Amino acid sequence: MRGLVFGFAGRATSVSSEAALDAGVFDNRFAFPYRQDRATNPSRPVDARPSSPPPSPVHRAMHRAERPLDWLVVGGGIHGTHLTRVLLEAGVRRSRIRVVDPEPELLAVWTEHTTRTGMRYLRSPGVHHLGLDPFDLFRFAGRRRARRRDLFKGQRRRPLLSLFQDHARHVIGESGLQELHLRARVTGMDPSGPGGFRVETDRGGLHARRVLLCVGGGGAPSDPSWVESARSQGAPITHLFGPDLPWEDLLEQARRTGLPVAVVGGGISAGQFALRVIHDGGTAALLLRHELRVESLDADPGWLGPKNLKSFHAETDPATRRHLVQSARHRGSMPPEVAGAVRACAEAGGLDLRCNTNPVGCHRTTTSCGGDRWELILRTEGDEERTVPVSSVVLATGIGHATDTYADSGFPGGLWLQRLAREREFPTAPCGFPVPDSALQWIEGLHVSGALAELEVGPVAKNIVGARMAARRIDAVARSLS
Repeated sequence: MRGLVFGFAGRATSVSSEAALDAGVFDNRFAFPYRQDRATNPSRPVDARPSSPPPSPVHRAMHRAERPLDWLVVGGGIHGTHLTRVLLEAGVRRSRIRVVDPEPELLAVWTEHTTRTGMRYLRSPGVHHLGLDPFDLFRFAGRRRARRRDLFKGQRRRPLLSLFQDHARHVIGESGLQELHLRARVTGMDPSGPGGFRVETDRGGLHARRVLLCVGGGGAPSDPSWVESARSQGAPITHLFGPDLPWEDLLEQARRTGLPVAVVGGGISAGQFALRVIHDGGTAALLLRHELRVESLDADPGWLGPKNLKSFHAETDPATRRHLVQSARHRGSMPPEVAGAVRACAEAGGLDLRCNTNPVGCHRTTTSCGGDRWELILRTEGDEERTVPVSSVVLATGIGHATDTYADSGFPGGLWLQRLAREREFPTAPCGFPVPDSALQWIEGLHVSGALAELEVGPVAKNIVGARMAARRIDAVARSLS
């Protein structure tokens, strides 16, 4: 089987088994540059200690073979994990496929982010998961009459997060996917490398015939313009999806001061996090630039099939497709369950809900008792400014995303990929994103999924169902090569 699959979340995966290393996926010259020292610096004593730690047996095993992988998946998130499972089912040999991601385990970022928000039920229906058959999750949950009633919610039977996570671990374990994980971060790629692609990582070089890029959501956390100035003054502002969320400190500060954690954002993550603060004994203020927007899904269900996709694929102008994707996604919306809980908490007095309000700053003030506190400056619809005292501020303002004209706040995969696409003149839209073919192939042998496939898969490309839609196309490619 020929092919290299890259599953990214903007990161590379872990080398976790001797069997994986025996495949010789890393190139020794790049993994251990200090071995070149005697050639470049003959005066260096032979017994001098290297600046880097000596290679372990596991490291040495990486470099035994030079044969390229068939598929390399970059990214160990939802897309990379599911598509690796699909490729194995399509006949790709385990010894010829790897997943590269810098996290310790597959789905690590997904697990961290869903835990942070306090998510209880997924927004996606129960037929969207990591298994191969749409009904795998229901079978995993047990016979309908015997299973717990709280495992699925609503008409679309949205799964309990813990059930989804348990099933995902089951799929990974049953398929031995963790053994295919190479823990490394991709830093570059040469499409003209030997046997296909030469992929650079912070742990060495990789060769693969085909690469599948399954990178994460599309950029860095998106901060409002006023945040940088406020942070420079010491304001306690953090992003929900930043590198670190000091949850215990946030909660303790709210309890100690009696002031709310201000949650800025109008989408599902903002609503869920505000409810989590209240559930754990804190107080919260939820600040939205608009009224509550209630939508069951991220986009109309018509985008899951030919109802909307037929006309989308008939459109040949990438800029028009980008506009359709942007306008179709229900940004800043919550499903009925979360919106209902937010309203109920607000009516009961446990949540300070402020709609049509735009934070524009944060400053320190002195209280009547001589102490200090932080106040968030809000601008209302009538352009009036008000302040609200807060214990801290958590931004649930999303991740940088593509607009009609450019990719802001970062690019899926990182600057190296954006630079490579520009220098090698890969086919791209005005927004800078790939224009792949129907096989999700950006250039020969380089396939994309997730955010990078939006202009072919459509508005739901980044979602769990987007991974399943991409899987049908990748599966066809893999089977045609076998």
